[in-house]
Amino acid sequence: MPRDIHIDKILDLYTIVETKMKNRKNWGKTVVLNVHNEFLEVAQIEEYVSDALMAGDPLECRVVTNDCIILMDTVVYNIKLVSSSIVLKIINVQKLDNVRKHKRYEVNLSGSFHKSDDMHEKYIIVIQEGYHLWQSFAMAQPEQQAPHELL
Repeated sequence: MPRDIHIDKILDLYTIVETKMKNRKNWGKTVVLNVHNEFLEVAQIEEYVSDALMAGDPLECRVVTNDCIILMDTVVYNIKLVSSSIVLKIINVQKLDNVRKHKRYEVNLSGSFHKSDDMHEKYIIVIQEGYHLWQSFAMAQPEQQAPHELL
């Protein structure tokens, strides 16, 4: 962890921290329970249990305020089952100025569609761009051509 950033002076108790496991898209919100040197204790959330989070797993953390964005690379140091908390060892910290003018939303869209004369629905997920939409359609119905609107 860089010596010029002291995380215990930046983060207060009960600060909301967003966490994300590597290779996941969605951020989960948790709260800071304790900060000591390079260790950060946060409340355990359901995603940790369902994804079988274990000691040694990397976890990305971020705190967004009106003034700054704090990004942290951490490793799970300890899992406290009795207090339902996770102790993270902070590996790297970046503090960036928050220059966003508007709130940013992370969105995944899903839906289904069908031809007017056919009631058989096709399920799609729009992740970022039209290419992914075609990929989702092709996986659902590989024997069919994509509708012109999807190309």
